[in-house]
Amino acid sequence: MAVSTERWRNATLTIANGGTETDELDLGLNGARRQMAMTIHGPSALTGTVKVQISNATGGTYRDLQTSGGADINIGAGNSVTIDPLIGAALKLVSDGAEGAERTFHIQGNAKS
Repeated sequence: MAVSTERWRNATLTIANGGTETDELDLGLNGARRQMAMTIHGPSALTGTVKVQISNATGGTYRDLQTSGGADINIGAGNSVTIDPLIGAALKLVSDGAEGAERTFHIQGNAKS
């Protein structure tokens, strides 16, 4: 189930115990692309390396989000990552291994006018 709001401020995404990815976070109304600024706060413990993936449509094909230099954007245990700008319709977080417990990521952001 996707998490969605028009101009959200706070959201959470969770990787289930034994899982590898979160549900998608809809960044716009009904999958419309929009420019965002956001910070993703990682949980205090992670089993795998967690990447940010983005899609140009809700329910669409996801690809690893990378810096302009071509490096994957990863979220480490207890770390926060700010992405500004982020342009897309939806994102999710994906671990490269099954997580050993439920992992909740807190996200703060807002659509840019």
